[in-house]
Amino acid sequence: NNSIAIFGHAPDVNSYSLNLIKDNPIKDLQLNFKNASVCKVKFDPSTAEGNFEWFLNSENMKLIESAEK
Repeated sequence: NNSIAIFGHAPDVNSYSLNLIKDNPIKDLQLNFKNASVCKVKFDPSTAEGNFEWFLNSENMKLIESAEK
């Protein structure tokens, strides 16, 4: 599967990214999902290109989907 999900609270995204770079096991990433929005990006690692698919806003739980399908 070439999709990645990025959740976002700036401090959590930074911490998550740094821990992924260090190849830490998922149990050591110490994620805080409270009030964290999520987006999905379809990513092709061979070309390093991706497309936004959807975003879930944690403040109002609205799902925003890409106009491109």
